[in-house]
Amino acid sequence: MQPSAPRAPGDLVPDQLAPGEPVPGELAPEQLQRLRPDRVLDSTGEVCPYPVKQALDALKELAPGSILVQLTDHSMSTQTVPFAVRRSGLARVLGITGRGGVYRIYMKRL
Repeated sequence: MQPSAPRAPGDLVPDQLAPGEPVPGELAPEQLQRLRPDRVLDSTGEVCPYPVKQALDALKELAPGSILVQLTDHSMSTQTVPFAVRRSGLARVLGITGRGGVYRIYMKRL
């Protein structure tokens, strides 16, 4: 059996983590919590593809350097949103944290 390929930051499957354990990214969880977002996007209750579209639309409206934090309770969004954001080139995914079934995806507009 071959080992799986290493994942990019933010690509870990949240269900493999202990409750409240952050998904690795560019910044440590303490650094993420100190960020002052320019916009908080509440996508709780939404399932894919809507969180992806909401994140991309919100990023297009932000100025370069702005911080967007997206809230989601759909664990699959912690994979699909970072993938779409990286692919779009609109932003860097700084990290993902989760607590109480709600995940926060931190993005910085490029």
